[in-house]
Amino acid sequence: MGKTDLVAHEQPVDLIRESSNRLVTVVFPQSPSKNFPIALSIAQQGIFRQAAIGGRRIHIASFDKDERGAKLAIALIECVGAWKSVVIYANGQLIKNWYELKDVLTCYLESCLCTDFRAHCFQVIDDPGFSEPSTLGLSISLRAGPTKTAKIAVDRYTFPCKKIYQSTDIDPDHPSSHQDQIQAAAVKRLCHLCPRFDPKNYKKIGTKTYEVEID
Repeated sequence: MGKTDLVAHEQPVDLIRESSNRLVTVVFPQSPSKNFPIALSIAQQGIFRQAAIGGRRIHIASFDKDERGAKLAIALIECVGAWKSVVIYANGQLIKNWYELKDVLTCYLESCLCTDFRAHCFQVIDDPGFSEPSTLGLSISLRAGPTKTAKIAVDRYTFPCKKIYQSTDIDPDHPSSHQDQIQAAAVKRLCHLCPRFDPKNYKKIGTKTYEVEID
């Protein structure tokens, strides 16, 4: 296809629509890079098409939200992520830092290797409304007489993403639900794009008893 043909075949490229309900959509230009044939081969294994913008051919590859799609997306991003004029969208969202997306997809692929993905993804936590005593009732008291203690049953929950649980502070007094706060925290780290991530997996799973010192 010559330059005239390219111009004739130019069409609007709606990457928001193109990437909606897809794991990743990667747009990259023709390139003299020695990695270009590899990148093109990887792209053609996904949902692939070509278009033209400004008389320049571009290649558009989208990948499904599954293990194979993640493997192909990572391979293509590795090839073209640092190239100029490369644009990456994920589920309708422009991705500014491709390496952050790659990190999330790599974590997802690790979960695919596990017999039970929950062993990889979930973290068990105490009820965010309970402040766990740092001493668990084992502190040394200078008061005369025996230390008075009480047993407290605390609800336990599954936190749906180990990748963000340490950096997520759930505020029991916040007007948003715990699940919505977790989802918002996931957005900041792109973890909401992981096919495994579901804030509904924040669920009560039982209780834990603490013995604490009382006055």
